[in-house]
Amino acid sequence: MRGRMQAIMAISSFALLSLMIPPVSLFSSAGIALVVLRKGFAEGMVVMLGAAVAIALLGLLVTGNMLVVTGYGLLLWLPIILIALALRESGQLTFAVEITVIVGVFVVGAVYLLLPDPAAVWNERLQATIEAVLQSGIANENQAIIKENIEKMSRFMTGLVAAGSIASLMFGLLLARWWQAKLYNPGGFRSEFLGLRPRKSLAFAGLAFVLIASMASADLRETAWNLVITLTVLYLIVGVSVLHRIISGTKAKQLLLTVFYLVIVFIPHALLPVVLIGFSDAWVDWRNKFCNYSAHP
Repeated sequence: MRGRMQAIMAISSFALLSLMIPPVSLFSSAGIALVVLRKGFAEGMVVMLGAAVAIALLGLLVTGNMLVVTGYGLLLWLPIILIALALRESGQLTFAVEITVIVGVFVVGAVYLLLPDPAAVWNERLQATIEAVLQSGIANENQAIIKENIEKMSRFMTGLVAAGSIASLMFGLLLARWWQAKLYNPGGFRSEFLGLRPRKSLAFAGLAFVLIASMASADLRETAWNLVITLTVLYLIVGVSVLHRIISGTKAKQLLLTVFYLVIVFIPHALLPVVLIGFSDAWVDWRNKFCNYSAHP
């Protein structure tokens, strides 16, 4: 926000650093999203092109490969620029989050329409990736178990990759919106995030996917489960919003919020109840029940 060159250097530096420390990519994507949110699409594209030139030069010096690093940067920045534009134009965080997950669902559906067997493609690539590890003295019976587990996991890799991409976009967007609120609208992000409540039609779509996954033929079942995995990211974030709002109404909110976030970060099994709370909120409206607080869009 202090200047175009500062933004370019910060965004490109974080992108290059993320090649070694992947979570740092959130700061790069959030930085470009903040530019779009505050300055608009045109300025965001100018900064992105400047960052692409910077990362190309830095990549040439550090890794010796300019094209790969530049391609990585563009893949990191282009999607979040579009999502940030949706938020800027609509002014509604819920709408931007919905758009992100809907695009993810369509991408997963397109993969299964265009490829005859996505699981086979993933299985081939994953098997090739760990082949060297399997040949490093692991017992034959353990190799068989590992290969079998990889084959099973391959059936859900399309959804997992889509979910990971959606999560990265959403977290980058949320971070950018938080930065924007801290600078120009104190308290604005809190009300937006705690009021996050997607439309009920998405919940009905998720319910339909679960039913199809439970009753359909094997091929259709695999597609449906991958779509369910994609939607899970949305309801994880909604569940966090719901529980944060409920806990905020308690007397020991600081302690309980700290414990809550530590639990969901370090105990993966705790994520499923959070997802279920976020999903069921479409019908129950937990915030209104416990806090006399309505978060309808």
